[in-house]
Amino acid sequence: MSAAATRCGIEWSFGLSETMILAENLGKQYRRGTSGGPTTLRDTLGRWLALGGSTAHPHLGGTEAFWALRNVSFEVKRGEVLGIIGANGSGKSTLLKILSRITRPTEGTAHLRGRIASLLEVGTGFHPQLTGRENIFLNGAIIGMSRAEVAGKFDEIVEFSGVEKFIETPVKHYSSGMYTRLAFSVSAHLDSEIMLVDEVLAVGDLAFQRRCMERMAKAREEGRTILFVSHGLASVNKLCSRAILLENGICTHIGTSQDVTGQYAAEASIAAEATRTPEPVVELPAPEDPVPAYGLGLAIADSGGTPRVSFEVGEPWEASFDFEVAERVPNLIAGVGLATPDGIPIATIWSAPTDTPPGRYRFTANFDLPLASGTFSLQVGLSAGDASLYLRNDVASFSVIPSTRFVQVHLDKGAGILYSTKVPEIVALGTAAVHAG
Repeated sequence: MSAAATRCGIEWSFGLSETMILAENLGKQYRRGTSGGPTTLRDTLGRWLALGGSTAHPHLGGTEAFWALRNVSFEVKRGEVLGIIGANGSGKSTLLKILSRITRPTEGTAHLRGRIASLLEVGTGFHPQLTGRENIFLNGAIIGMSRAEVAGKFDEIVEFSGVEKFIETPVKHYSSGMYTRLAFSVSAHLDSEIMLVDEVLAVGDLAFQRRCMERMAKAREEGRTILFVSHGLASVNKLCSRAILLENGICTHIGTSQDVTGQYAAEASIAAEATRTPEPVVELPAPEDPVPAYGLGLAIADSGGTPRVSFEVGEPWEASFDFEVAERVPNLIAGVGLATPDGIPIATIWSAPTDTPPGRYRFTANFDLPLASGTFSLQVGLSAGDASLYLRNDVASFSVIPSTRFVQVHLDKGAGILYSTKVPEIVALGTAAVHAG
């Protein structure tokens, strides 16, 4: 039997099971339009009279309740990294706040084992008048680290944050990025069995984000259990083995990270297409300053030349880039690039270098790529050898939707390449050796 204690609606279990987190029918209910309601009888009567005697007004507490989280259940084993994805307001942060004891659930229970590091609202408890050094010890104490533990990791915390030169400076003089990096670094160095991480990639610059990912990968290798909330689907796929998708507070999908992120990307693309009308032919603005060459427009079309912005999985398409050359350009190269919804480049088609006299030209890129369903963007560029002459990102977008006629064994959702167009044959290397038992 395992010893257990209950606090704020969460049961903390310390048994020998390999299950580190067990959420059972978790739910959290809030009321719209309230910030706790009146605190005294005088406040209540004053608001009641001001609203003409109505008690149903949302500012008086009313009856308009909504569930930020409802019936969410999952299990996380020791050493597993579970991704949590979903649109803004889907309940991701609410879930982590319940697990980290910041708020109590309205219904359901969560069983957790071991010490918890909550990397949610990092920086809570930092005092602007204190130096970086003093705030490290203060924040460490707030999150449960002993003074000896902070002192032993002090140099590592400072080095990780990258604020060595300003560690004796009051944090009120820090930039927002420096402030957040230092706070995150303190939380990240708490020895814990469970890490709850909310939008780590929104912290700091690119180099620091990379260090954060490396830190979590190391924690995973050390056997720590991590719940990772992020809008970066590529990061979720890289770090997590499984993921759950929340929609309006409800867990709609749970499975491998590739399956869940693919489902989310496909659904987001369909929703985006329902609210906007991308144009298959886009005119590009003329440059403000004279340049040797510049773009005029980009057109997306099917294999028959009909302008379109939606294609089924496996359906061929092409992009035509029109541009003008104002003066002769030796070794001119035109290019069209393809990127995922996250802005991650997939492929770029370049023309052969050509000695190009003044005039108008067209370069048609046929990617011949079997894309998974989702929304994709195109960029265009012109260069002369290694020198860039013209570049525009996110010029146009189009969508790929699940096919009703194209059948293959893999899933047809997710961002990027669906499968290879090449089908190599298996070649026999000879008769297999027989080993005696």
